[in-house]
Amino acid sequence: QGFEIWLATTPTAFAGGTPRTIGAPPVGSVPVTIGNAINEYALVGNPYASPLDWTPLRAANTNVYNYFYVFDETTHNYEYWDCTGACASTGGKLTSGIIPAYQAFWVDNETASSTFTFAESHKVANALDLVKNQLPVETNMLRMKIYSGNRPNAHNSILRFKSDATENFNGAGNATFRRSKDLSSPSLTVMTSEDRPLTISSLPDNRTSLDIPLTATTYIPGNYKIDFKNIGLITAY
Repeated sequence: QGFEIWLATTPTAFAGGTPRTIGAPPVGSVPVTIGNAINEYALVGNPYASPLDWTPLRAANTNVYNYFYVFDETTHNYEYWDCTGACASTGGKLTSGIIPAYQAFWVDNETASSTFTFAESHKVANALDLVKNQLPVETNMLRMKIYSGNRPNAHNSILRFKSDATENFNGAGNATFRRSKDLSSPSLTVMTSEDRPLTISSLPDNRTSLDIPLTATTYIPGNYKIDFKNIGLITAY
């Protein structure tokens, strides 16, 4: 069981600081228990005083989908690092597959297993900054963002077109939408044929035409904008 708390300078922002820990740092293999139901979320934390690389971490824990979520205070929403296709993020600060020391993150169970294990081989020698100026550019990947000019709250989502994709949910290129704990944050999701909202969605690229059901949800009255980026790189249609 994991507990997510808001630890910051104010109720809405974090000005940054230097964490201080006391005691012997964890070393060696660190197993943790997560939920044992398919499509069940679990909040886990990097136990080491060292950053971790998601790629080997997930390779050792294939019972979870190949993506993770981190709450981003700049968008007041969950951002994703997704490697179900070419690795990419929905945006915000999460533009790298490096998980900082002590960082908490959410995983989503792909199989009915309750095991998640951290190992020394998952560590990286140097901390990489999660804040970068460029996001990965991928052909046939559309980036979408809903936001209001009056508030910092926003939601980023990704739509991919792939030859092996389906209109149903599966772990190869899809990530389920997780609603922000800031209930005033908007959302923009792609709905599957089972009415499942996705933040990262993959759809077929081999149709003559394709209807894409989008759902935009807002909780605060006002004017909102939706940005579509990389439209010029969509060659599937």
